[in-house]
Amino acid sequence: MLTVVAIAHRMGLLDGLWERTVNSGIIANTNTVFNLTCALALFPMLRVYEKLSRVIVKDEPVRESKYKTVIDALNPVFFNTPALAFQSCYQLLLSVFKASRSNIESAFQLLKEYDPILHDEIQSEETEIDHMTDLVSKYMVGLVPHLQSEVHVAIMDQYYKTASEFERLGDHAVNIAGYAAALCRSNTILSNAVRSELAVIESAVTNILDETEQTFRKRDVDAARKIEPLVQVIGEMITVLKRNHLKRMVTGEDNIYADATFSNLLTDLQQIAEVCSNIGIATLVRVYPELADHEHLYFEKLHAGGDEEYDALYSRVRQRYFTLLTGITDMQVKDESASEKAPSEV
Repeated sequence: MLTVVAIAHRMGLLDGLWERTVNSGIIANTNTVFNLTCALALFPMLRVYEKLSRVIVKDEPVRESKYKTVIDALNPVFFNTPALAFQSCYQLLLSVFKASRSNIESAFQLLKEYDPILHDEIQSEETEIDHMTDLVSKYMVGLVPHLQSEVHVAIMDQYYKTASEFERLGDHAVNIAGYAAALCRSNTILSNAVRSELAVIESAVTNILDETEQTFRKRDVDAARKIEPLVQVIGEMITVLKRNHLKRMVTGEDNIYADATFSNLLTDLQQIAEVCSNIGIATLVRVYPELADHEHLYFEKLHAGGDEEYDALYSRVRQRYFTLLTGITDMQVKDESASEKAPSEV
């Protein structure tokens, strides 16, 4: 444009303006004319400049969620056909459970060997879990006015309860990963005895998650009934682990600085079991609606004894896991005896 101005001046087209005293009005008018002229001159090249800018300044790629398919299935168009809407909810809730469970397993891995990259993956997956839970909860709220039958109401009740429980599983995974990070930052190492006991209770937690997944996936009443015995046994195991840990701290075998982290970890494991219990009872209530107003009585009856099926399951599960714990204790006693005899033998 400066070249155009110079040519116009040489041709005498600007003589009337060129010699005049400049004031604010002339400056403003000249600027306006100049900008309009530039805009008109460049207008035909608009698309060229747009393409050029996209080549020079590239947009950040938008990361597509790996759960896009199940998220997109939450379509309000299905509200008038609740069976289809519930199928979409089911698939997304199952995805939330699997993601939460996977995070728990990854968090257990961090306790064995801390990896900041894996920790970041857990955090990223937790964001997805929260997002999906929020979406499915809002979707179910929108679906409620379209429900006509008691069957649909029972399904809604189960799904709405399990949605928050599945999310809680993810929260506990994040907590466990945080404990692993804290141990790493403080260079605190768990004793071999603690690691061995945690391996046993991890096995029990994996077992209860198996039964919980089967319960929700298949609406499996038999699997649901297997959850509560595991909840009771895990609670008893945690009591034993706390007592053993206290004894080892007294003797100096366990690091006292790991006490708070270890106690918090056991609390989260207990709460994971309780979440599974809630999922199990939600399924049982769907199948047996008469339990809806008497859930606490159902649990009291089981724990009081007298239910042959429950008692048999509890006895079998308890024997399995307490045999493993007893084996760890016996091994410790042998190791201590061997270490005490070693000096005299030498």
